[in-house]
Amino acid sequence: MTFALALVVVWWAVGVRAGEPVFDPSTLMRLVLVPADVPVGSVIYRVRASDPDFDYPLHFELIGQMGRLDIGVETLPCTRYNSVCQANIILLRRLEPGRYVDFRLSVRNTRGRSSRIACSVTGTNATTPRDTIFPHQPGIILVPEDAKRGTDLEIVIARKNPVSPKPLELELWGSPLFAIRQRRVSAENTEGTIFLVGPLDFEAQSMYHLTLLAVVSNAFIQMYPVPF
Repeated sequence: MTFALALVVVWWAVGVRAGEPVFDPSTLMRLVLVPADVPVGSVIYRVRASDPDFDYPLHFELIGQMGRLDIGVETLPCTRYNSVCQANIILLRRLEPGRYVDFRLSVRNTRGRSSRIACSVTGTNATTPRDTIFPHQPGIILVPEDAKRGTDLEIVIARKNPVSPKPLELELWGSPLFAIRQRRVSAENTEGTIFLVGPLDFEAQSMYHLTLLAVVSNAFIQMYPVPF
């Protein structure tokens, strides 16, 4: 069994000069396949880079897209104490099957030195088997008004692509009041428990929209919205 959302990466060598940031060779984007049903705004990839001189934080940006943008990049929080910085690659416009989007991705350190890689993204006729990737996924989660910090709210199960040798990791984004802890329950499945980090003020906000990410090898991303 294979997942239609699996992304293909063709590894290639990146020249490195002293003092310049270095892209993680396990997260290069030479060719990324995006299924036709992936919604606009989805995180489709995760890139990483490091700096030999520890000139952190690093900043990522896209170069070479003309006119209306198809792909965007979001540099994730990174400080001068980090050893690696990361960025999400985001789909800004739905891709037609067979259409290629070529661009360059740049990473720059605090001294202004940068490195670039050539990237390509294309749409496919495949669809995303969300029920296969998330065999147990939460619907709307109701949280009692008197729920205490640390209260478990919901369980989610994610299944990795069996062709990938790397384990799957879960991430929860959207609000600092919620977090997820996880454990590997089998070679293929990861179980995550969404829990409350801090008290909720229902008068100030009664609904939260969170995003659950399933990350394989720090590159392949599957996104699932979690309404509260």
